[in-house]
Amino acid sequence: MADHKQFLIGAYKALNSGKIDAILAVMHAEVDWPNALGRGRIQGHQAFRAYWTAQLGRIQMLVEPKRFMVEDDLMVVEARQTVTDPSGVVLANRLVQHAFAFKDGLIKRMDIRPM
Repeated sequence: MADHKQFLIGAYKALNSGKIDAILAVMHAEVDWPNALGRGRIQGHQAFRAYWTAQLGRIQMLVEPKRFMVEDDLMVVEARQTVTDPSGVVLANRLVQHAFAFKDGLIKRMDIRPM
């Protein structure tokens, strides 16, 4: 799981910079991701790309990992998440917890947990 920590640090950097191709490079082809703007889940690379393209057109997000924990077969990350609109107005600034599952060395699933 120590390798997963460095892996996730890179994934957060790609997410923060809006580099969707770099984000997809660390995602399993069958990635299962929460739809934070709506309800339900996003599944697979094509849906993930469409989701993030739409999301990054409406908001900017900075997610700063603060703490990494191993929980069973998951890597859990506590992070500071700051969301702004295109003009820079802060919409949210909160601590979040992300639980990651891996398959074949790639992110297979992520869940957002309440803190």
